[in-house]
Amino acid sequence: MAGDVQFTTFDIESAPLSLQADGQFQLSGKKPHFSLDGHSTPDLASLVAVINGMYPLGIEATGKKKEKFSLYYPLSPEEKEKAKINLRFATTVYADSFSKSGIDVSRLTLDTDMKEGVMANVLKGTLNEGWLQFSPRIDYTQTPPLLTVAEGEQVLTNVHLDEALTEGVLKEIHPIFGSLANPVGIINIRLDRFSLPLAEKGMEKIDFKVFLDLSGVALEPKGVLSSILDVAGYADRTLSMKDKSMTCEGVQGQVSCTPVKMTIADSEMIISGSAGMDGSLNYIVEVPVTRRLLGKKGYELLKGTTLKVPVKGTRDKPVYSREALMQASSGLLKQAAGQATKNILREQVDKVVPDLLDGLFGK
Repeated sequence: MAGDVQFTTFDIESAPLSLQADGQFQLSGKKPHFSLDGHSTPDLASLVAVINGMYPLGIEATGKKKEKFSLYYPLSPEEKEKAKINLRFATTVYADSFSKSGIDVSRLTLDTDMKEGVMANVLKGTLNEGWLQFSPRIDYTQTPPLLTVAEGEQVLTNVHLDEALTEGVLKEIHPIFGSLANPVGIINIRLDRFSLPLAEKGMEKIDFKVFLDLSGVALEPKGVLSSILDVAGYADRTLSMKDKSMTCEGVQGQVSCTPVKMTIADSEMIISGSAGMDGSLNYIVEVPVTRRLLGKKGYELLKGTTLKVPVKGTRDKPVYSREALMQASSGLLKQAAGQATKNILREQVDKVVPDLLDGLFGK
């Protein structure tokens, strides 16, 4: 029919993209459309340079591999109004390397399938000698579009911790990652649920639940936490994870996690609280008292007692009141002194009363 074009060769040769396909340009009928089926070979280094020139995303990538693709784009006025719902697109992109904010992924594959208003993606690659898998799904039939991830997806498997991963991602979940301590070792992460409205204030409505396997993680206290341990009298600040896992949930702009229990000098320390999506911290560090803080007698009386230290500020600049901690310590010392006095009086009463009774009623 006049106006319809069916072609067997549709080639594009450029630095960012090489494409060979056949297709159809149909203007007649109930569903006019433009469609292509073929192979594309993106040169990611060149393509990313173009993208970064348009949008300063700070992405770096290399790779050049031929993959199949298909495209269906509606042309009728009715369907074009909902182009993202009626658009169909499928392809695979491979990258030898991909880097963003110091996080480097190698042998990365991205499978994308867009149909019926839903874009399903599966991203896989090697990260820090471990495995990364992330399957975001964008539903354009909802207003605003909703980004979700498959429930129970193992996102990180046996991934070695480094500064970029800690500071760029994990720090947003809990302050033991970069704010209060330097973590080292291997981590595993499972995403039990995740949803994010793609709107201007979507982060305020983000909802997620994540499970972190910490069995391969060790912590070195830094900054505020190191200072708290110093005031509390810990010469040896070696921490070992008592809990081998942690669950965190993000709801209504707050990220709260199960308390983190760890061992320091044969005592249990607990870090609990929540953080705002704006970076604000509202945490409590419960640190056991020490002999060095209370002295021998005071420690004998108050062994097992903990100092509860509020940690505020932000992820990038956590703060605590050293003065309040010193006052709490002084209060414990007074408590220990009072307890010691009571014990002495009780001992004296225990000695005097039997003698007094013997004097009154004895033979």
